[in-house]
Amino acid sequence: MSVTAFETCSLDVLVDTRTAAVTDLFTAGLLVRNRLRMILDDVAERLGTPFAGVNLVREDAVLFVAATGAPAGLDEPGGMPAEWSPCRRVTSRDSPLVIGDLHADSWGHFPPSVLFGRMRSYVGVPLRTDGLVVGALCALSETPDAFDGTTVAWLEGRADEVLHIFDLGRCQAATPGLLPTSG
Repeated sequence: MSVTAFETCSLDVLVDTRTAAVTDLFTAGLLVRNRLRMILDDVAERLGTPFAGVNLVREDAVLFVAATGAPAGLDEPGGMPAEWSPCRRVTSRDSPLVIGDLHADSWGHFPPSVLFGRMRSYVGVPLRTDGLVVGALCALSETPDAFDGTTVAWLEGRADEVLHIFDLGRCQAATPGLLPTSG
């Protein structure tokens, strides 16, 4: 059975559309990074976690738009290969993800303790825009099994706020000078 040109092109268009959306949101996110960090500070405080982040997921990499409490090894490069990140699992499944023990899972070539240090549990919810899953709002805890369904439901509400902030960044990018540049 042969693959039609439509089938080949439709997948390429989806990937290209998603890549363009991630690039657009990353640029917008940089313009409003301080506002995103305010939300993330609140998320970390409310959940009692040292880390919360907004990550955008490409096919090859996870880009850190904003974070609070990020380890220097992760914050400095601004991202990580996609296969090392739980956020990729959130976007590929288009559903929330809770990992009770990050150290019990396989993450490519490195042991989990190298990638996640003292962080033991993860929670992430999808960020959706224009019909595409583009990233995740997530938190990490040093305590195994720190998150549950209640955490997921609360984080999903915060994801809507994150997307609203991204929209403000898009407006700012489209009309420089309209919004304050302090983020």
